[in-house]
Amino acid sequence: AWLYAHHGESSLLKPSISVSDPPHRSGSIQAAVALEFAGVSGWQRARLHVEGVNGVLPNLDLVNTVVRIAGKHGVRLELHGSDRQPALLLRSLLYQASGSPASLHGLFLPFDIPAVGLSGEGRAAASSSATRTAGARRGGDLALAEQPAGASFFFYALPAIDRYVSIGDYTPPLGVVLLALALAAIDSLVVGFGDGDASTKPKSAGGGVVGPVARLCVMAGCFGLLALVAPAYFIRTAAAFRIDPGAGMLIGLLAVQAMAAAFPLMFPNMIVACHPGALRLAACLSLGLSLGAVSLVNFGLAFLSALPLAPVCLLAAGPDRLPAVLRFGIGAVALAAASPIGLLLGGCYAAGGARSLVSAWTCAEYGALQGYVEGQLLGSFTYRLNCLMLLPCWLLAWCQLFARAWP
Repeated sequence: AWLYAHHGESSLLKPSISVSDPPHRSGSIQAAVALEFAGVSGWQRARLHVEGVNGVLPNLDLVNTVVRIAGKHGVRLELHGSDRQPALLLRSLLYQASGSPASLHGLFLPFDIPAVGLSGEGRAAASSSATRTAGARRGGDLALAEQPAGASFFFYALPAIDRYVSIGDYTPPLGVVLLALALAAIDSLVVGFGDGDASTKPKSAGGGVVGPVARLCVMAGCFGLLALVAPAYFIRTAAAFRIDPGAGMLIGLLAVQAMAAAFPLMFPNMIVACHPGALRLAACLSLGLSLGAVSLVNFGLAFLSALPLAPVCLLAAGPDRLPAVLRFGIGAVALAAASPIGLLLGGCYAAGGARSLVSAWTCAEYGALQGYVEGQLLGSFTYRLNCLMLLPCWLLAWCQLFARAWP
């Protein structure tokens, strides 16, 4: 609230939050460091936090400066509690994909203010209360604020505390995935419409090839819109039955996911009426465009979503080299694992916060509720992107699997 008031944007806050203009406001905030320490002295190890709202990252020069200053004072910094580079890079992408701020510093980044967070425990942790402070530097003499924006925001990844991967190194893998989807879409456009089995498909009353697929795309978007607006009702219903809000929301989202999975069985005529090549084109093209659009605002979310979704979509759109039953079984299991709920549970395991299915479910409850609440309060759009882009793309691939299984 103070940041919104400092920038004269108090009107953007929720009506339930009331704040007055801060007194003696002058100058712009050039950088910020958020300190969250349980002790008051003896800091020998601290954790560095860089991810902000929507996966926004601070200026890389600020990160390097904080690391060097900490090293000179004998404080060892670690990133996400791991020293192994592959695990550290994966956790960095997971934190960025979540869209949640890793520390209090994340609230500064949406205002184009470079900020990092430091947390740890001092020697007096057992006898002193936790201290949370956000220090901001004002004025125009800070060299970090005058650096080019090339190293700012989400244009790098950190495989180690003292190493980084630039945008030119981590974008080619995602480009290869998008290229594969584009080639599959072109193949569907050029070759797919000439498939001999398409003549056995009944024509819809709407006529043509585009109409049935367009209606299916609209229905997929409706499921995404339902997942976007329904959590408020899920939370109210959970409160009425004295259920934890996170559990009520996750159960509701699981019900929406089950409805989407049962859609081909409830409306088989809509699936059968679609031309195989047109449906394949819609599935590959929508997923490729969605991943490309998401990568512009949150690369971690796009990359981690592309790893399971793109191969599964290409498998569903691939040639009939396997027996129909085996192909359908493999595709169904792979798509179930690549569903939004499946990716949420898998992310809990990969992040190291779960040791069993029960703990993974509890972590998923917290993650789903946190994503929705931060979208309402902090403007995080990770939950909205999952609902309006990834869920409809998944449903199109799911419908394509059933369309190829039915004669």
